[in-house]
Amino acid sequence: MSPDIAALAEAPIIVNVVDSKRVAAQQPKAIKLRKLLQAQIQFAHVNVVNKQDELTNNEKDFVNGYISKMNSTSPIIQAAFGRLENELSFNKKHEVQIHRQSAHAKNDFHIHTFVYHFKRPINRTAFNHWLESIRSTIYRIKGYVPFDDQEALTEIQVSFGIPDYCPITGKHEPLLVFIGQDLNTEQLKRQLSEL
Repeated sequence: MSPDIAALAEAPIIVNVVDSKRVAAQQPKAIKLRKLLQAQIQFAHVNVVNKQDELTNNEKDFVNGYISKMNSTSPIIQAAFGRLENELSFNKKHEVQIHRQSAHAKNDFHIHTFVYHFKRPINRTAFNHWLESIRSTIYRIKGYVPFDDQEALTEIQVSFGIPDYCPITGKHEPLLVFIGQDLNTEQLKRQLSEL
């Protein structure tokens, strides 16, 4: 979600598309990339398993089992060529509805977003220490941070607990968007205001 529109948007529903051929082949081998792909499966509201038509029955069982182990609450939707076998819809309570011929499945997830608006520049070192201390239930942070050691905002993306910083130009609102499970927004507000 772009930080520029976060204040206007509802909390996102995370639909992850899984490349079943790669999972069946147990790729990628790079640890960081494999962990990122596992995190995407783990925190998705729905996992869409693409390229099912290219797998054997044993490979399908392996892929579906792999996904279920990491995320037992998300529905697994089969797809081929990006076409879903069932229709999906979502309501404002983040309930996923899978439309089959006569069945409806609902799963309530506790993924929320929170937008923090900066009122003043903050100390970069204090921010980095704070990032290291936050809970692991915050899955993603993205936004524009006003640091007191530079005039321009810094774009930040935190995924998997690893921050990526990039100085930016142009007009952006200084804010951070958090995506996580059962976010304690009052604690986040307090901690950020104290930086």
